[in-house]
Amino acid sequence: MMRVAVCAWPLGLLAAGCPATAELRLLRDPTQDAAPDAPPDDTFDLDADLDADAGSARDMDAGDTARDGGTGESTDAAAGPMLRYDFGGRGTQVRDLVGRRHARIMGGAALDGSGRLQLDGEDDYVDLPNGLLDGLDAVTIVVWYTWQGGPCWQRVFDFGSNDRGEGAVGYARSSLFYTVLSCPGPQSLVMAEVGGMQHELMGGETRPEQAANVAVVIDGPQRRARLYENGRLVAEGEPAFRLADIDDVNNWLGRSQWVQDVNARIRYDELRMYDRALSDSEIVRLLRGEPRERR
Repeated sequence: MMRVAVCAWPLGLLAAGCPATAELRLLRDPTQDAAPDAPPDDTFDLDADLDADAGSARDMDAGDTARDGGTGESTDAAAGPMLRYDFGGRGTQVRDLVGRRHARIMGGAALDGSGRLQLDGEDDYVDLPNGLLDGLDAVTIVVWYTWQGGPCWQRVFDFGSNDRGEGAVGYARSSLFYTVLSCPGPQSLVMAEVGGMQHELMGGETRPEQAANVAVVIDGPQRRARLYENGRLVAEGEPAFRLADIDDVNNWLGRSQWVQDVNARIRYDELRMYDRALSDSEIVRLLRGEPRERR
């Protein structure tokens, strides 16, 4: 444990200045070099007093059991996903099965009818509609994918903005992202970059070429953030930011807001977003799976 200066955001509001100190459990060795994305100061981690090794990928059939499960909760039918992509069909449009929030595949990749999308790690990525986080005080993002190795900071998703504006990469101004491999690694990481500060939850070790899933829950009213990997809760903490503070004009799969980060070499099987914080039991049922038909 050590004492560090932090900016307190009581009731979700940014305090003027940064006068307070607090004891935080550091998730990364403070003697190591800062990650390339990280500002040199004003960086702190959420408390994640859980076993990160619990998030190691487990063997599963990405085509059926893990991906196809519904929550099994009575609320699921009334409050299903606000957005769902199953990567079916062909071409460069990823159709939203729930509404009209269709996405566009960029860089030369395309759907091939297999129900999966392969990105090459060079120039491919998926451009989702702007403003998916607008008006939300809670969100759950769930992705089924297979990472295929490569450098750190590859993004499974990155919702936010940077100093180069819409459609470009530069230096992040605000974002919420999940990476399969942080630097120096080997852990995965969910991070919110807001107001020049970084708020992190460390995950487990992601194994290339193995089907995996992730669920990120940001619950503003309860002031809780949770990270699930492969059906298990691996980290949780108290978020010191609001979703409203993220200007999500660049909502991407496989691409980072930061210019120095490479695009992800990854295959996507499904993505769902909920405009609420799914419960622990809903997440576990969804990720571990009660087999159901996908379509």
